[in-house]
Amino acid sequence: MATRYSLLTSTAIATILMLGTSSVSLAADPPVDGQAYALDDNLPAVSGLNGKIAVYGGYQDDEVGDGGVFGLLGSVSVPLGHRYGFQADAQIAAVEDDLFGRLGGHLFWRNPALGLLGIYGAVEGYDDTNFDACRLAAEGEVYFDRVTARIMAGIEEVDFPGGGGSDLGAFGVADLAYYFNDDLKASVGYRHMNDTHMAAAGIEYQLQNGFFGSGTSLFAEGRVGENDYAAAWAGVRLYLGAGQKTLIRRHREDDPGAFDETNRRAERFCFKCAFD
Repeated sequence: MATRYSLLTSTAIATILMLGTSSVSLAADPPVDGQAYALDDNLPAVSGLNGKIAVYGGYQDDEVGDGGVFGLLGSVSVPLGHRYGFQADAQIAAVEDDLFGRLGGHLFWRNPALGLLGIYGAVEGYDDTNFDACRLAAEGEVYFDRVTARIMAGIEEVDFPGGGGSDLGAFGVADLAYYFNDDLKASVGYRHMNDTHMAAAGIEYQLQNGFFGSGTSLFAEGRVGENDYAAAWAGVRLYLGAGQKTLIRRHREDDPGAFDETNRRAERFCFKCAFD
């Protein structure tokens, strides 16, 4: 386990560094629209009905086991008046031989020139292990030119299989992102869930010519944490319904970030009940 964990951790970090290095020349290119993102205090919370869907794959190592991760993550955002919006998230993934699913929602106020305030709720679970969780949190984003700071903090209730009972505890996400240009974002962050602390790093680049007439980006993320947890994945994301926009405008004018996570906590699991 220690050797595999070290190898996976090194692979995750190397993936992020490699993508970041290969994007240096991209960061020097001028933005698609020829100018830096301009803050506009008159913009609505959500520019209009829009959505996004991501397809990704990678590898995960946690207390329960290790193996491939493949999934779909989609969101739909709608305006609720000028300053309010709602986003629905849905995720389905295969983690080793286990099927994972999540449904979530964001209700928020946003000024694209300043930031976002809202509430987030979600339910999730694994099919084979009967591991379930529900979360309720406050979330916020603050925009400083090309920097976005994001935080989500709340509570989670995790139910364990095999008579393991349930835990009520803290849940949190924090990210600091920088847009090297209007279409290239890198981020570092922190995750706390299932009583596990994790560090995260990610990158996203929107292609100049998208697929199927939509905005298309490539992304990758790596995470390491307590209890020998490590994961790395990469994928393609399609942005739908918002027209031709730069990546920074999509993130601040269309939809808040969709929360994604597939790690499991093995502590207190009844392994015979969970995997029979």
